[in-house]
Amino acid sequence: MTANKRKSFLLAAGALLACGALVLFLRLPALPQSQIDWDESIYLLMARSLLQGHAPYTAIWDHKPPGIYLLFALAQLLFGQTVLAIRLLALLVVTATCFLLWLYGRHVLGSRTIGALAALFYALFSTQNGGLASNAEIIFAPFTVAALLLLRWRTGVPTAIQPQRRLTFLAVGLLLGAAIQIKAIAGMELLAALALIALTPLFARQQASRPAFRAAAWAAAWVMAGALLPTLVAAAAFALSGHWSDYLYANFTANAIYLRGAPALAPAAVIVALLSQARGATLLWIAALAALPLAALIQRRHPHTLRELGVLGIWLACTLVAALLSRRLFPHYFLQTLPPLSLLAALVIVQAVRLDSQLPRIRQALLIGLILAVGLARPAARPVQQSLGEIRALLRGAERVELLVYTAGYLRERMAPGDYLYVAEGPPMLYFQTGAAIPTRYVLPTILNGDGAAMAGIDPLAELERIMALRPRYVVLAEDYQRGPAFLARLQAHLADNYLLERSLQGLLLYRLAP
Repeated sequence: MTANKRKSFLLAAGALLACGALVLFLRLPALPQSQIDWDESIYLLMARSLLQGHAPYTAIWDHKPPGIYLLFALAQLLFGQTVLAIRLLALLVVTATCFLLWLYGRHVLGSRTIGALAALFYALFSTQNGGLASNAEIIFAPFTVAALLLLRWRTGVPTAIQPQRRLTFLAVGLLLGAAIQIKAIAGMELLAALALIALTPLFARQQASRPAFRAAAWAAAWVMAGALLPTLVAAAAFALSGHWSDYLYANFTANAIYLRGAPALAPAAVIVALLSQARGATLLWIAALAALPLAALIQRRHPHTLRELGVLGIWLACTLVAALLSRRLFPHYFLQTLPPLSLLAALVIVQAVRLDSQLPRIRQALLIGLILAVGLARPAARPVQQSLGEIRALLRGAERVELLVYTAGYLRERMAPGDYLYVAEGPPMLYFQTGAAIPTRYVLPTILNGDGAAMAGIDPLAELERIMALRPRYVVLAEDYQRGPAFLARLQAHLADNYLLERSLQGLLLYRLAP
């Protein structure tokens, strides 16, 4: 290994360790939490059923692609069948995303400073919008960022197409295809990659020509081939195992119903959602908006930077469309915008400071530091305080028992092996924490008592009758339950006839089967 390669390796290793340390510090408060988001409970239960030998969608039902469940199952194999396993998975993927953003800044944007700022922004702001949970948006982020990094760093896009890089284009597609198998909405970033390839003949240094367009078409074909391969492998695996219809319904039919049933996308709701995002990450969004005047200032002096602003703008636009596409505007959907937003904000801040090339480097660094101090003081205050509080609690050896953990322990002590537990309305993680038998594959309460029944293709009242015929030992119901009046009336009739209210734990009602 030459001296330059050794230096480069040590620098990258140091950056990776720094990313890991920062992410671990900021995500410390999440590690002991038994549940942050209901979605992660479904992924964890599906992963456990996989390890028990059940095909996806058979013992537990959901409408995500199988990749997310495979990664959760892998985490349980590596770290044990505990909730901590998925917290460690989240820690690893966020660290990987931060490191890949650093690499993007260093190798594509030509600045370790930009890469470091992007990594810092992602580590910090991924703790917002439900990002502390092991949500699909942070799980697929390393795959999409790696794909765009590889596309920009190794193929010449968008300034030229290197036809000999066929395997690289294929690898870009494979990474994006893997992301799509974690959550289908990652396909919007496949569109971003294809858009950059399609625009390359127009951005190329040489004049657009038929060979240039032909090279772009072949590059796009290799990317598409790679992107389709994980889906074809998954489809073949389900077909060969006799579960083709389960795969087809969960991945295509159910999601089509989900999209059709979404409310209309009102402009006022979009504005409110975007303003909420801007309040949470004001520095990033101000910097992103400043990209337009910056582009006007540098269009002749810095064509490379102008091009990079355009590339990141295309990437960000595709992820914003992805966040809005389902028309439900859940905060965690906006986590997908964070990688390109972090890079764009970092690029704008650094380039704006460096517009005055006569400013000494030390003063440039101090100015960037001042911008960060002002812009990050408020959003960093709470996560830093929470992490420091977690460290102090660990040093004191303070014992904390969450309501969910206490409830699971209470139920576990009073249930025999094989007893059914039915969580009619409440945290699905109770199924995992108690280890009780599950009377339905529809473990997300809103599938039966909310608007999810149409998507799942079931009659919720008929499913309720089937569940109650199994005579669950306990039924859990939230005290403030308000959804599905017909479902609630039928459930209450069963509870009145066959169950006794045994305990109320901070809003969770525990009904025990009467002797």
